Amino acid sequence: MVALEEHYVQCEPEDDGRGLVLLQIDGLSYDTLARAMEEGYAPNLSRLAQSEDYDLSPFFSGIPAETLPVLNNIFYGERIPANDWYSKARGEHIDSIPYEAEVRERAAERGELGLMHDGATYLSPICGGAEKVGITVSTLKEEQAEKGMFRTLAKEAWNDIKLIWRSDESITGTLYNLVRDFFSSRSYLKEHDQWNSWWDQHYPYLITMADNVFPTVATEGVKEAMEQGLPVAYVDYTSYDERAHFYGTECTEALESLSIVDKKIGEIVDKVEREGLQYDIVVLSDHGQTPSVQFKEIFGKPIQEAIYDMAREADPSTDVKDGDIQVAHAYSMANVYFDQLPGTASLADVKELYPGLVDALVQHPSMGFVVGRTDDGIVVQGREGSVSITQDGLTVEGDDPLAPYGDTAFLAEILRDYSTIDETGDLVLVSTYAGDRIIDFNDVYSMVSLHGGLGGPQTRPFILAPRKLGLDVDETTVPMDLYEPLKRLKERHSGADA
Repeated sequence: MVALEEHYVQCEPEDDGRGLVLLQIDGLSYDTLARAMEEGYAPNLSRLAQSEDYDLSPFFSGIPAETLPVLNNIFYGERIPANDWYSKARGEHIDSIPYEAEVRERAAERGELGLMHDGATYLSPICGGAEKVGITVSTLKEEQAEKGMFRTLAKEAWNDIKLIWRSDESITGTLYNLVRDFFSSRSYLKEHDQWNSWWDQHYPYLITMADNVFPTVATEGVKEAMEQGLPVAYVDYTSYDERAHFYGTECTEALESLSIVDKKIGEIVDKVEREGLQYDIVVLSDHGQTPSVQFKEIFGKPIQEAIYDMAREADPSTDVKDGDIQVAHAYSMANVYFDQLPGTASLADVKELYPGLVDALVQHPSMGFVVGRTDDGIVVQGREGSVSITQDGLTVEGDDPLAPYGDTAFLAEILRDYSTIDETGDLVLVSTYAGDRIIDFNDVYSMVSLHGGLGGPQTRPFILAPRKLGLDVDETTVPMDLYEPLKRLKERHSGADA
């Protein structure tokens, strides 16, 4: 059995008084970064990686491999089930972006104010406790509730325009690129049968802004934060992730989006070096992506509808009504909740309530494995075998369902640990992975590459950090391990609580 606490990042920071800049490239795996550097798409990152002053390492993203769980780990040392989940206690699905307010309250009760407190956060789903923010969704939602949509968006637009104005980017050139890229991406999605939902049809706006506006705003915001002497600044560069979802992880278009981010990171590094600013720069990603195909495309219906059908077909006498079973997908992973069972149900409870359903799920061709709880641990069930993990250790029976995904002992412990997070599903589904692609349980976006569960590069992000910081990151490190070391690095600046 692998103990997660054995994999904490060790950090003994040097140079008291230095600030910290965290530059996140959303969705970029270690392996894709290596290819991008080799092929010339990321010259600035390549220069850092080849420097004797920096270390480049992969690490394990944890599960689900989604941005919000990773950011809650890093910003607050807090664990959440996914980007979105279902709460039996509240009887509703929870969006983790506005949920940040509750996370901040719990952190405050522990005497924690968030990693980004007294700092600046740009282009992020959550603020991490920062007072200075830009294009940060949780803050925008809070302000919208207080001030209304028009005042909130007008204020954000004005602040963003001021940041673009202070950059070297031409306003005319930016507008031209916006129009050009919008029609280009629109045509691409139509031609590739990715024009199927309201979200698909609005995605060209996001792709275009992510390439042409957001990187400039975020980069100038970080520069301004350093000029103001803030102890910490963070940005989540989203353009590669957005493009890769619809074009593929290593296609030219996605790598060109990465080159835009690389240029902006180069600007920040150059400013620190040229002006002698007392800041250390850490570049990292939150997860990678793995090629995918939609469950709905293969099986003709959404995953939730399929589960209802399985329950009824497995036992025709089963009385299952709409709303009795709730599914919250994390793309290639899903949490399944049974509302009739209070609290977190055991595997035995689920089997008693819906005879044959678990077996039907396990045997479904979309499933790599199904995780359920036992009295003293969990069981991971695959089509031809299972893995059980309890306080007494690990037991494999038949064909190991975790073998295609990595090291069995490590992954079993990761899954057991995940099952202890409040409001994870009664069952956890992880899609099949045969070495080339995963199944996407999402039925909203027509994507070709994604993340969330296990299998392939999606759980293999990277961290590129100054060697002197002592961030000892290896392949088994999980994002929670970064919280305390990053907090200590931030505290060098002023001694303030993070």
